Amino acid sequence: MSTDAKVAEKNGKPTNGKTNGSTTLESSQPPVKVVELKPTQSAKSVETVEDKIQKIRELNHRSDRFEKLLDSEKKLKGMRISSDNQSDHMLITDGDEEFRTANTEVLKKVVQVVLAEISAQKNSVAESLAI
Repeated sequence: MSTDAKVAEKNGKPTNGKTNGSTTLESSQPPVKVVELKPTQSAKSVETVEDKIQKIRELNHRSDRFEKLLDSEKKLKGMRISSDNQSDHMLITDGDEEFRTANTEVLKKVVQVVLAEISAQKNSVAESLAI
């Protein structure tokens, strides 16, 4: 056996394209397997800068709304309705029509209902602000 054939047998492949007898020596290693890697994040989980800015704007809007509700609640809780049916009154207008009352019981009930609605709205906005 020639030295080229010995080297070829040792390395598992022929040197300089020479063959050992009538067959070409080939590598005894299995062929390389190509594996396609999949991305670790889905396209939905990647947020763009514009999406993040929009979320911040929405949170700012909700925060402003919550502060307005707090201010309204503070004003209503600070109201002192007298019992003489004369010094306090309420006026509701819709542009064309007007409703005015000085009835103490009606005023107290309206304030009570509005405070309950403000409280419900505050809870709703507070839940939407939770991150």
